[in-house]
Amino acid sequence: MQYHFALERTSDPSVEPLSTSEAKDHLRVTGSADDTYIASLIKVARFVFERDTGRALITQTWEQTMDRWPPDSEILLAVNPVQSISSITYDDTDGNNQTVTAADYRVDTKSLPAMIVPSYGNSWPSARTQSNSIKVTFVAGYGDAATDLDEDSIAAVRLLVGHYYLTREPIGTIATKLPQTFDWIVDKFKVRDF
Repeated sequence: MQYHFALERTSDPSVEPLSTSEAKDHLRVTGSADDTYIASLIKVARFVFERDTGRALITQTWEQTMDRWPPDSEILLAVNPVQSISSITYDDTDGNNQTVTAADYRVDTKSLPAMIVPSYGNSWPSARTQSNSIKVTFVAGYGDAATDLDEDSIAAVRLLVGHYYLTREPIGTIATKLPQTFDWIVDKFKVRDF
């Protein structure tokens, strides 16, 4: 049987890794006419960095749903670093929604990707095999503020904002490539391919 999961962000970060004024300094923009546009580019750049690396920068909440427990009992979380597990719920064989007690599982946040396994002597409970019958709700990110991030991840966001600001649309058939430095930083942070 194939192991399938779906992923949904249920709570966005409260701040971005780069402020509009910091992005404007990087872009050498002094006026305010493009402020809204630059703010939107920061969000897009953060999203692209997070998508390409499998990491959340600023604290956010995610739901990872599965059709069944993984065959090797290890639930690999697709967004890292994981701060905490809010809950693990499942539909039992009668179709009733249940919550797995925190004492019945162990969370390994040192591994990348982070994983959840049954605690010693336990196994995952019997669950109904159907779409999205198991749901892990978790909090991921380096912290609540941009000051919790390292300079490399902020630099990657800054590079993308600059790239998107200067290259608003490809001209004709010429498409511009992302800065190579961005690719190097992504390679450094990439958790793994799922």
